[in-house]
This record gives sequence, C-alpha cells and structure tokens, in this order.
Amino acid sequence: MNIVETRKIVNVIKENRLEFYLDHLEKQMKTFKSIEGVVGITLNGGLSRGYGDHLSEVDVTIYLNKESYENYNSGKLQFKEGICILNYAKVLYDPEGLIQALIDEKLTTKISIDQIGGPMFDAFWNYRLAGDIWNQINSYGIEEHNLSDALDLTKKGFYDRVVSVLQKESYSTEEFSEICSLRSINSDPFAEFIRHEDGQVIVDKEKFMSLEEGSMYAWQFDIVKAVQGEQKDLL
Repeated sequence: MNIVETRKIVNVIKENRLEFYLDHLEKQMKTFKSIEGVVGITLNGGLSRGYGDHLSEVDVTIYLNKESYENYNSGKLQFKEGICILNYAKVLYDPEGLIQALIDEKLTTKISIDQIGGPMFDAFWNYRLAGDIWNQINSYGIEEHNLSDALDLTKKGFYDRVVSVLQKESYSTEEFSEICSLRSINSDPFAEFIRHEDGQVIVDKEKFMSLEEGSMYAWQFDIVKAVQGEQKDLL
C-alpha cells in the first residue's frame, strides 16, 4: 500500500496552479539530479498534496549520500536548505528505491505513548509558551532599544552576523566559523553572496549590495535591506 496516497488532500476554492509549478519543477529536475552524491528527490509541502496558488513555493528535498552530506554541512557543496515534511512527500527520483523504503518505514513505525511525552512538551514549550514569552520580550526590545519593526530582536542576530561577514572579502574556514557555522553558507541571506572555494570562504560584497526583494523570504530581505542602507558608505 502506498501510504502517501492515502493521506487526506486539502480542498480549496482558489485557483489551483499546480500544473504551472509542476512544469517549472520538471524543467529543474535535470539540474537537481546532477548534484554530486544525490540519491533521491522528493516533492514536499502543498504541491505534494495536490494544490498550489499564487503564494506557493516549490518545496523539494534533496537526499545525499554520506560523503556529499558532510560536504554540504561544511559548505563545500552548496545549494539552499529548507525544511522537509515527510508524511506528504511525493517521490520524484529514487533510482535505488532508498527513499520510498525510508518513507514507508517512517510512516508505518508506531510510536509508543512513552515516546510522545518529550516531543509534545518540546512543542508546547517552543511553539506556545516560549512563543508568548518571546513576543513580550521582542516588544520590550523594540521599545527600549529603539529597534524598528523591520529589524527587531528576532532579526538582529542575523543582522550582526551579516555585518561581521562583510568586513572582509575572504576568510579561512576557521575564521568564518568564528562568525557563522559553515552550514549557514547554504542558507539565505548568506547563500546569495558567499561561496566556499578551495578552503576559502569568499564574500562577494558587490553581489550583496545588488540583492533585491524577491530573492529570499521577506524577513531575510529586511535584514539585507537594513545592512545595505546602513553600510553603503563602508562597502
């Protein structure tokens, strides 16, 4: 039985642009398959459930062999990272059957009540209790430290790291690791202007200054825009 196909499909009344997104995805598959060490590819998110509108993204998960995964974590193999929701995953590429076997195993494994307590408490703490507390702290930070809504306490840490990275045009991996993790090279906003090459982390300041809205999530571009405005004379 194909477990994924038995999941409920969300029904909506807005225009479904699924075929438009799937056509775009098909054009990118050759590039995805050419990534070093790729062993599988799945489609995730809303499109894997059969729906996409004008706000949808194409959520794709790339599965790598061990060596390539280690290179990815060290920033040597570069492509942007995101999140994976396994229970609605649709297999797009699986030449050895490894991905379907993984999905079937994960979705048929029964979890005992003893295993649920910890994750449930973490969800309560991180997403409800801590979220409420954080909203209050964030509001206090904006008021007391004269921060803007676009650059609140949530984003200030990223802002500080971007400013620090832009101080030089190249770093050794050790130097860069003191500012950010090497894996952050694969995450926005860093993925747009940083590359890992021959043991050096290269920072393209001109490319950073040319970044425009739409190249990343809006909250990430808030950080970029703030740095572009405040650091223009220094860069």
